[in-house]
Amino acid sequence: MSRFEGKAGIITGGGTGIGRSIAEGIVSDGGKVLVVGRREEPLKELASKYDGTVAYMCSDVGDSGIATEIIERAVLEFGQVGFVVNNAAAAEVLPLVLTSDEAIDSHLAVRIKGVLALTREAVGEVEKTKGAVVNITLSSRSDGGPGLRSLRSHEECW
Repeated sequence: MSRFEGKAGIITGGGTGIGRSIAEGIVSDGGKVLVVGRREEPLKELASKYDGTVAYMCSDVGDSGIATEIIERAVLEFGQVGFVVNNAAAAEVLPLVLTSDEAIDSHLAVRIKGVLALTREAVGEVEKTKGAVVNITLSSRSDGGPGLRSLRSHEECW
């Protein structure tokens, strides 16, 4: 029996990159996934490639109230939510001084509010299957990102 045989779950940011790779790995190991993302084309392509084992939902996990809809869709498609992989991201790759308030709000909505809301809504379903929630986060660059440099000592601040 495969590790994911009889199991189904949700992967946010599942249409491309790391999320897509995770989805394909789970499906190849016997599982089913609802992939969620903002761009329909890659989601649709993935679902058609794995007909019957991948469903998709074109949504922004940072939108208020969407977490409940995601859980309901997964249960409707597969009868369970055995796992959630919070992988969605939203960030402008700009120097911090050029980043807008809207970009910061979007980042926080997806990476914090969206993760917490989806996890909160999934807990009851995940507990039924003794499943898991996995959160994938960003790592910081050692130089602080574009337009910034790391401060190697306190004295450099002055």
